[in-house]
This record gives sequence, C-alpha cells and structure tokens, in this order.
Amino acid sequence: MASLDSGFGHIRLFDDFLGDTYDTLLWSVPVAANATAYAINVQANGVIRGTVTNNTSSDLASLVGEIIYRASAGGPLIFEARVALQTSLLQFLFVGLTGTKPDTTVTNIPMNTNGGTFTTAHANAVGFMYTGGTSGAAVWQVAGTKANADTAITAAPSRFNPVLATFQTLRIVLNPDGAASFYIDGNIIKENLANAVTAATLLTPAICITDDGAAASLDADLVYISCGRV
Repeated sequence: MASLDSGFGHIRLFDDFLGDTYDTLLWSVPVAANATAYAINVQANGVIRGTVTNNTSSDLASLVGEIIYRASAGGPLIFEARVALQTSLLQFLFVGLTGTKPDTTVTNIPMNTNGGTFTTAHANAVGFMYTGGTSGAAVWQVAGTKANADTAITAAPSRFNPVLATFQTLRIVLNPDGAASFYIDGNIIKENLANAVTAATLLTPAICITDDGAAASLDADLVYISCGRV
C-alpha cells in the first residue's frame, strides 16, 4: 500500500493546459520529419495541440512526460487524457503509458497497428491505439506489452470511433500486478488485461500522432496521472 504517514501517499499530475505556454519542466515535445511540435492552442478549456502533414506516415508529434510512475507503487496507477482529432481521421495514434520516451524517429511511437500489424517499439507500454487510414481498422484498440511480450488486442465497439473535433476521455487503470483496464468516456472497453506491462517498470504518459494519409492535429484538453508513492 501507499505510505499512510501523511495525506500525500500518492503522487499526482493534472495538467489542464490553461496557460499561454506548456510547462517545459513537465513535458517534452519531440517531433519527427515535418511534424509541428505540441504547443498551446488557444481555445475553450485550454488545449495543447500537435500537428502532422500528409507525408506518408513519416511525421510523428509526441507529448511526453517524465518516466517516474509505476504500477507496483501501491496502485492503482491511473492515467487519463481527453483528446480530439482535428481536420482528418486518417491518422494513427497512441495515447497511454510507456517505459521509453518517443523521440524524433517515427518508428518510435510506442505501439501501433499501421498496416494491420501490431508493432511495439518499446519493451513496456500500454495504451489506446487508433489507425484511421487505409492501413488498419478505424476503431480504438487497446493492448499492452510486458518485457517485449505483447498482449492480445481488444477493439472498442464502433460507437466509440473518433469523431472530428469531438473530445473523448481515455482512461487506463493499472493494478499493482500490471493488469490493465481501459475506459472510453467512462465505458469499460477491456477489464483486467493481464500482463499489460511490467508492474515495477517506471512509465511516462505519451500522446502521439502520426499521419496516415492526410494532415491533421491531435488536441489534448487534459492529462491526469496518479500512482502510489512507495
């Protein structure tokens, strides 16, 4: 269990992106190829936006935190982000947690199903994937990889498909043993996916967009993460 010696037995981050710039101590914004780095986009409720061009899946824009959160620290490890695609659905996305920071290489997106094949770039990652172009099913999918061993993929029902300019709340709850439950707008998509990630591995939130046939942007309205302190 988390330490009970005070009221601060958990560590928490909540960012609503309300300022005119993002907090560079909390976030890095690497890009590959012709992507535009995540930056504050002035609109209702505060939003940070990353943008990619139609460049044959060579762009990657990522919003990445620090690698400091682990499921085994008293749990559960909770991650939540409210996101919306803008301009085009022909993208592939990752929204979740990873043990390695995405960088300036497009193939470093933590996991994706581009081309219909489940590909994981990192040894430990868990999250939501979306492939909206001709190279995959245009539905949210959830999965994980534990020490390079991939889980099965679960596809969300089509009623949860992204709609342009419409925010969705994606939530992951990791148990202390590394099993994951996934929610979209409060609806359970997959419960207790075993071996989703190595429980003791340090993780970071990551929100990634790569073009898959058209230019587009991915907006994040908020990011929340919480886990035990021990």
